[in-house]
Amino acid sequence: MIYYLVTKQGDHTFRNSLILDDARLAGRFRVLTYDEAFGQQNWQGGAVIFSDLDRLASGDVLQATVLYRRLKRAHGPIRLLNHPTRTCRRFALLRRLHDAGINEHNVFRLDESRGGWRYPVFLRSDMQHEGSYTSLLRDDAALEAEIWRLTSLGLLPQDLLIVEFCDTADRDGIYRKGTAYVVGDSVFQRFMFFGDHWEVKLPRSGTVAAKLSERRMLDDEGAFLGGDLYLPVLRDVVERTGFAFGRIDFGMKDGRPEIWEINSNPDPAVMHYAKT
Repeated sequence: MIYYLVTKQGDHTFRNSLILDDARLAGRFRVLTYDEAFGQQNWQGGAVIFSDLDRLASGDVLQATVLYRRLKRAHGPIRLLNHPTRTCRRFALLRRLHDAGINEHNVFRLDESRGGWRYPVFLRSDMQHEGSYTSLLRDDAALEAEIWRLTSLGLLPQDLLIVEFCDTADRDGIYRKGTAYVVGDSVFQRFMFFGDHWEVKLPRSGTVAAKLSERRMLDDEGAFLGGDLYLPVLRDVVERTGFAFGRIDFGMKDGRPEIWEINSNPDPAVMHYAKT
């Protein structure tokens, strides 16, 4: 049995996915909210995936850690993926990768000393998955104005991150976003998206089709899926950040990956295929 633990806010990913209609998973995959998991007494052997860690409140993190320790001591073969406290959240992940020289861009909290970042920057949440809250901000005045706007709307200052922009566009202004999945001990490259805007969300976005032929994009995707250029660095990233399950999103610059995030509660792969 595979147990997938998720917050109430994030349980739409797997629970509403067509992947659960696969006959091979019948009776073998169960989605539980953390509240349900905390009350679960009988666990069958298999795997327990602690997902959606960014959204866990501090009290839930404590209970999840207690559950992790209880399952680890349990008799029977249970594989535990993602430790509730040793798996990096977004801020810790990006800061650690920058300090290790893997990422060019850095990340800052609002309460850190002003002026340590390199413009342009943008603001995003430490916990949520909406992407950037702002356009690229090029000076202190623009940054302070956006902080004021977002906190006036009710966003908590402690949830806002200042993220340095890293330009990964090629000479034609096209951005490529790669995704890779980590499942247990395996890391594999999965998708490549193309766009003409720095925040790439869809397989083909903006006016990219006018700048790059579909044939070229398919060839690039094929080379990406069939190759392993980025895997050594991605495996190093996973080891440094404690992930055993999740989706790695990264840009591509000068033959190396620039890591944007690792999502511990990713949309199942078949949902991405449906979008294409």
